[in-house]
Amino acid sequence: MHYYGHTWKLTNDSFSFVTTQEHRNQRQLRKYLTIALASQAGQLELNVMMPIIAHTLFEMMQVMIGAVNAFTEKCVRGLKANRVKAEGWLEKNAIVVTALNPLIGYAAGAELVKAVLASGGTVR
Repeated sequence: MHYYGHTWKLTNDSFSFVTTQEHRNQRQLRKYLTIALASQAGQLELNVMMPIIAHTLFEMMQVMIGAVNAFTEKCVRGLKANRVKAEGWLEKNAIVVTALNPLIGYAAGAELVKAVLASGGTVR
């Protein structure tokens, strides 16, 4: 992926760059200003500036759409979840105790989590 003459080897890094750049680029700030001013220029709900608003939004979306498509193709498509590992993480996650709070109370749930974390066991 090329952006401002730089070749990005890691797609997730380039995606983060594009999304950050989209919000802090001087050119983008001018586009936000264009949309704001064009929105204010409409009198009596007849906004003759609607075409410039649409055009500017379309331009802004093109960079983001390209980044999302590249990220999806190179990083997301083909991923498969490791069910065993995910279930192991869930069993060790203290958030599971919040489901018990209505039954055992917050204080008892907090004590349970402290005991489980100290022993290295699972919440189950």
